[in-house]
Amino acid sequence: MHDLPFVDVQINPFAIAASDWTRALKVDVDFLLKANNFNFKNSHWEPIIEPWNFCIKVSQDTTDRSTTVALQSKDLLYLNVTHTFLESLMTVSETLSQTKVSTHGVSKQ
Repeated sequence: MHDLPFVDVQINPFAIAASDWTRALKVDVDFLLKANNFNFKNSHWEPIIEPWNFCIKVSQDTTDRSTTVALQSKDLLYLNVTHTFLESLMTVSETLSQTKVSTHGVSKQ
């Protein structure tokens, strides 16, 4: 099971708009994000994060040079957390922990 992909995260191509690099930096980046997890019980992909548009805005104040970072979206963020997803997450976490322990065991010898 640990050889199969578990999560697929996709961020569509995005553009960065930046202005006023010398005095009061302003940067806007628009994203489209979605994520799926593989349901091992019925062998198909299911959405964790349904397609979500959001923007990261960075601005710098000219007087004190402080920087503000804001995450904005007009869309709701839909998260789908199912019992099967949580079971798979726990299984993957346990597998990674066992792999880490066995890797540390080999390196100490």
